[in-house]
Amino acid sequence: MENVRRVEMETFEAEQIEVHESVTSRIPITLVICKNTGDWVNVDKKNVRTSWKRQKQQFAVIFASMLYFSKLSSIRIILLTDSVETYVELLSTISGWPQHQRRRLHFEMHNIEEERFKEGQLLQWRPCAWTKMYLPEMLEDFDATIYMDSDVLFLGPVEDTWAVFQRMGDVAAIAASAEMWYLEEGNNRPAAGKYGINTGVMFMNLTRLRKISLAENLMLYTDSDPAPRHDQDVLNAFLKYHPHLLHELPARYNFLPSSCQKSAPVCQECLDRGILVMHGADSSFYRFVDAKMKMVFRVLLEVSFNFSASLEQLVQRLEAGLVKLHKENHMYIYMCQHLPHYDLQLMRHARSLLASKISK
Repeated sequence: MENVRRVEMETFEAEQIEVHESVTSRIPITLVICKNTGDWVNVDKKNVRTSWKRQKQQFAVIFASMLYFSKLSSIRIILLTDSVETYVELLSTISGWPQHQRRRLHFEMHNIEEERFKEGQLLQWRPCAWTKMYLPEMLEDFDATIYMDSDVLFLGPVEDTWAVFQRMGDVAAIAASAEMWYLEEGNNRPAAGKYGINTGVMFMNLTRLRKISLAENLMLYTDSDPAPRHDQDVLNAFLKYHPHLLHELPARYNFLPSSCQKSAPVCQECLDRGILVMHGADSSFYRFVDAKMKMVFRVLLEVSFNFSASLEQLVQRLEAGLVKLHKENHMYIYMCQHLPHYDLQLMRHARSLLASKISK
């Protein structure tokens, strides 16, 4: 296809960026990342939401966490960017990792087709944020994908995600977890499902979405009242009136700070199986929203610099971070502190993986 570029870089010359036959049968994970004009120097300042440095750090963390907690030898990733230069710069953030780890990640670059966007839409809310709504057309050779924002990380095996497509049945085209802020806002904005959905992690049946012309239908909602703030508002409005297309997922697959609101439903799967994907929405990994979420991200960021820590060392650092926060508990009030067995929800997968590795 013309809109696909496969790029080789000096730092990756030991392996091809193109997708190998061994992974073509797997449903790919898709990310959209565009460079912006944010502060590149200090991510702790108030402009953290537009920081390019933050985006590059998050890029390293999502893939470090993916590799640490997965047993897969190969994972297919589609990366949509605004330029080849951005693509190369992102991959350079993990170029210092051990070769045997980098080889497990198979990246494929796709162009963002700007001609599909309405005027001004490409930069609305965040650069390229609306791209996810055009994925069915941009990825026309794919039947399905798992879309993820760059500010997510894994706390368990990425291979657990593919089973979601079996849960979607014969009709649903999108599976997504709740975004409780819609409930907090009352009836001011249309909300899909029981609470409203977050679009930062979406399981997308692209074939079904193409059949309903998703992007074309969404455009009918862009001028609604109140005006949508972003693509998420528009998709919520659309799915509210087409509920058969949505399969609602528990917070295990997209655990947000808002998943800890007291109005949020108890995530039994998080208790029974552990949180699988954690989402630092609205730069919350960099702000004081939840101390434990921030600690988990910081530990993974530290190990992502050179990927030299073992799984055992990573788990030890996470456990030590939790102990430290418990000792300092009187100093903090954080969003998720009321959750039952919160530490267990965070660490269940990691502890299980480590135990199985030690027992071998």
